[in-house]
Amino acid sequence: MAKNSGEMLFGAISNAGRFRILEKLLERPMTVSELTFSTKSKQTLMSHNLKCLLDCMIVRQERMGKYRRYYIDSRARPIVAGMVKYMRRYEDYLVKCNRSS
Repeated sequence: MAKNSGEMLFGAISNAGRFRILEKLLERPMTVSELTFSTKSKQTLMSHNLKCLLDCMIVRQERMGKYRRYYIDSRARPIVAGMVKYMRRYEDYLVKCNRSS
């Protein structure tokens, strides 16, 4: 069965690695190297996760010389920021929810 767009969007951001990327990009635009270092991820996994976020148009990129800088799309930014704020505020409840499923 084909997934609907909501399932695809939440699937993209429900991955822990991709969510960490989004948290970092809320702080400021970053290169792959900066994201890899700040999230302590492997570069191949970082590239894979960024491609997913780019394909979903949550993240954008711009060239800066030989580097690419990644940032959250302006239309997705308020949604991502709201989700991060919500998750931090209700983390204790979300943990209980995950245990019961």
